[in-house]
Amino acid sequence: MEYLNNWVDGRLTTLGWNIGWGIGTAIAVVLVVLLGSILIWVSFIKELRNALRLVSEENRKMPSSQVWLLIIPIFNTIWNFIVINSISSSFELEFKKYQIIKIKPSYTIGLAYSILQILIFIPIVNIWLIIPYFLCFALYWINVRKLSHELNELKSGGKQQSAFANSQQILQTKEMRFQPQPTEDMLFNDALNFYNNGELDRALNLLQKGLQSTTNKESYINLSNYINIKLDEKRKDQLILAQASEQYSKNEFKRAYDTLTQMSGDTAESILLKNKLNSNISNIDKAHALYNESIRVKGKYIIRSLQLLQEAIELHSDKIFLDELADQNNDYKLYLYNKATSYIDSSKFREAVKELSTLSILDSNYKDVDSLLDDLNKKLSARTRNMIIASVAFTTILIFTSYIFYMRHQSYEKESVEWNEVLLASEKHSLNDTKIINNFIAEHPNGYFKNSAVDTLRSINMRDSLNWDFAIHNYSIYTTNNIEKYLQEFNDGRYRDSAIQILDSALYAFATDKRGLINYVTTMQNYPNAKHLNEVRNKLKTQSELEISSSEENEIKSNLNSFYAAIYSKNYEELLMHFPPVLSGYFGRRNIAKGDVVESIRKYVTANRISSERNNIDWTTFDAKHQTADIFIIKFNMDYYTKIDYPPSEDYYNVNVFVCMDKNYKIVNYNQAVISKNSHK
Repeated sequence: MEYLNNWVDGRLTTLGWNIGWGIGTAIAVVLVVLLGSILIWVSFIKELRNALRLVSEENRKMPSSQVWLLIIPIFNTIWNFIVINSISSSFELEFKKYQIIKIKPSYTIGLAYSILQILIFIPIVNIWLIIPYFLCFALYWINVRKLSHELNELKSGGKQQSAFANSQQILQTKEMRFQPQPTEDMLFNDALNFYNNGELDRALNLLQKGLQSTTNKESYINLSNYINIKLDEKRKDQLILAQASEQYSKNEFKRAYDTLTQMSGDTAESILLKNKLNSNISNIDKAHALYNESIRVKGKYIIRSLQLLQEAIELHSDKIFLDELADQNNDYKLYLYNKATSYIDSSKFREAVKELSTLSILDSNYKDVDSLLDDLNKKLSARTRNMIIASVAFTTILIFTSYIFYMRHQSYEKESVEWNEVLLASEKHSLNDTKIINNFIAEHPNGYFKNSAVDTLRSINMRDSLNWDFAIHNYSIYTTNNIEKYLQEFNDGRYRDSAIQILDSALYAFATDKRGLINYVTTMQNYPNAKHLNEVRNKLKTQSELEISSSEENEIKSNLNSFYAAIYSKNYEELLMHFPPVLSGYFGRRNIAKGDVVESIRKYVTANRISSERNNIDWTTFDAKHQTADIFIIKFNMDYYTKIDYPPSEDYYNVNVFVCMDKNYKIVNYNQAVISKNSHK
């Protein structure tokens, strides 16, 4: 039985070490994840800052250093929108500088990422948005890096050239009428470099500043004259571009294209305008071809003719085409009207709007176009309303589902806390009364820990049965130690009543004198329902109990202190002096020699591997009286502490002590009962 108890204590100690190790591992994982998140966030901010640095200052919508404000928690959820918009606008202007049109690059994915960053702070909903948030975050990061790489290649031109090499390239162009030799004049080289980058005004300002101090005035003057010529050509090109733009606005596409050919060179604006002109000229040619084909087939295939005319009008709304429709205008309008109606019926609202727009060009008052548009608006409103209802329904289902998961999680947390309290009570050996576990199972019949509770209950019942079998098979009327030990360990066990009845009968059989009566009361006072307890107490009351004097009380207290000091210092020679040759009772054993008592104390300390122990007597509970003129009866409570090195544990007891001393203050009977116990492992 002792081996079984030691095995259980060892398993509980191992469980405590495992729990401590698991908590430490969890804290380490949390710290690693937190540190990794901070490093990723700093790297992301650094990437955005480097992207802004690639943009020239005149196109940069935000100082690159302000990007670091994203490091501030909470504030960065708002600052994100400003940074993303500034980076997108800066990239757009910078690419435009290299005649590349990019409309708000990276803005859409960045906006989605910023909105999701705010939404993930909403409880429950954030469970469903965390993956889209990280996906948009990664895509935006990749997009910004890709744009930075493209811009870096444009700025480097594929190769890194020195300022002197750029100067040589400008000086060797066929358009220049002079060939100045490169000099060591850095100001002159800087002016050439500005010219190469298209910054003519800055180059001219540098040349004017350096002309007063340089010895190579001829090179400065020649380059200044050439830049002035270029500036005149640039102003002339701007006038030509303005004229071509005006012609384009008047739909004079071919004249506008011919005007653009007079420019000395292409610019980003002229290239964009040429592309538009080419598209419109091509559309005009296609429209005329369709118109001619429509004229050819309209006699036989009116539907085909109408389709060709419709395509021609979509490409180019020419008055000639509209005039040609005069003969078949009503049929064409009817065709468009019927087609729009068909689209509305099939819920193709965009196509219906297109057909009605074409019909309104021909005749805005035709039939009930207004009623069709009203019908279309109603259907669009109905679709929007259905989408809103579907969105609300989906959101409601999402919230309801999240609520169910949340409540299940809360139920699990609550049950987990209660189960941990049950386990803690088990470690404190307060689960001998199986009502605690039975109540837990009754409250959570389908709980997460029901099986564990059932297993624990089965284990306690098994231990209860094993200890009772051991106690009953090793019991005799003269030896009740195992019965008493069972009652101490399983005070609320299933066999408690039987154990009390056996112990009561055995002790009562020897309660024929004062010593037996005292021993009976000392042992059975913790069991108020004992059969003969009141009878024995009444017998003891009939005995003469004389009050002790103050000197006797001081002598008793002094002997008790020295008695416990000898035990805890393991001074067994001194301990022998506190007992008469034979004790009437010691922890239920009767007529025991003092040498056997001291040996049992020594064996208890050794068997339980107690490294240190101490006590603290509560003198407020101290009570001492004369049983007879030669016998003192002493009662008190005390705190008792033991420490075991391996497996490491510390036990704290609160015990009730019953002592009998003779007239020489020798302990003739000693017994104590545990009131409460706390263990720390």
